[in-house]
Amino acid sequence: MNESINSNFENGDGEMLRIIP
Repeated sequence: MNESINSNFENGDGEMLRIIP
């Protein structure tokens, strides 16, 4: 899961923010 989060963070697509809510 950490790898997935890192990928999203690097992309900066804002998907991480979407996962939080």
